[in-house]
Amino acid sequence: MIAFSGVASQWRVAPVGQVGLRYIGLDYAGVKAGLECAGVAVTPELWEGVRTMEAEMRTVLNAPGAGG
Repeated sequence: MIAFSGVASQWRVAPVGQVGLRYIGLDYAGVKAGLECAGVAVTPELWEGVRTMEAEMRTVLNAPGAGG
């Protein structure tokens, strides 16, 4: 999804221990601003897709050995 990749830098993270990160979720205000600045209409359908991808990516990014 082009919309998701365009705002993929908008993750909120929290430190875990001395060297790790835990991906909490997207910063929704930053995502909305990024999409609007890119000329992408934030429809309910688009937002549902972004939230679905966020949930999937959070699982991947927080998996053991993922580097987070």
